[in-house]
This record gives sequence, structure tokens and C-alpha cells, in this order.
Amino acid sequence: MANKAIGTLGTIPQLTVGGQVFTDLTNLIELIGYTTGTQYATMRRTTTTTDTVGSGYQATGSGFQIYACKMYQTVLSGGTTVRFLYGDDDKQFASAAAPTNALYFGGNANLVHLAAAAADSSKEGALRGLTPVNKYTAMQGSGSNVYGYLYGYAT
Repeated sequence: MANKAIGTLGTIPQLTVGGQVFTDLTNLIELIGYTTGTQYATMRRTTTTTDTVGSGYQATGSGFQIYACKMYQTVLSGGTTVRFLYGDDDKQFASAAAPTNALYFGGNANLVHLAAAAADSSKEGALRGLTPVNKYTAMQGSGSNVYGYLYGYAT
């Protein structure tokens, strides 16, 4: 298996996120989302994408298997939380509405996958979830300026 080129820095043989070691970097998919909201109150949802612009990533094949997640918070907001979910439609950026037929990883809309405590902080962890084929993976955040990342493979 070949090392994966990372920008202009060269290549790396593996990537570790949330304690999960990824060695098949050729097929690794990183989904990116961004949400904003008011501390503790307003939830915003964003369909994750493989780049920072464009439409959301729709699972192909048999689905998208998630193994790890990461959150980066740029502004201090004590109530910042991130939840990951999937649904039938692409909600684009910072939607007040959840995707149609939304299902949260872990089965509970109140389950917090990551919570940050300080500005310019990041958290990461293992997360197991399968986004079924033709569904859109999304993130839901409360707090301000939260970037979320999911790492996994098409199945």
C-alpha cells in the first residue's frame, strides 16, 4: 500500500485520529462540516462534504462506515457540542432544520459525541456509525464556529 501525499509536505504511511489508526489512506474519506449557533440553545445542522464547498457527500456502495470524529472550536462558548447524524436530504450549510428522517449515531438526538471547553481547542474520539447508501451524513452543533470531521471508508 502506497503512502498518501499530504499537500506539499510529502507522504505519510498512516493517520491516527481518536485512537484509530488508518493505514489505507488511498481510500480514506474525510468528511468536513461547519456549524454555528447560540450557546446551549440554537442547533444548526450542516451536511458534511469532502471539500469545503459544494453539495453534501451522499453515501455510495453499501454506505459510509465511520470510525473516528474530530471537532475544532475557534471561539470560546461553554455550551458547544457536536452530534453526528444522517438523513435523506442535503441540508447544505447551517440549516435550522434537521435532515428528513434524521437518525443520530448512537440512536439518541441528545447524545453528545464531542464537547469543547475552550477557544482554539480540538477534541477527537472513536465513533462507530454507518451512513446507509444514498443518505447524507450531517453534523449538528450548538455553540459558535465549530468544525467537525468524520473519518471512514465507503463500504
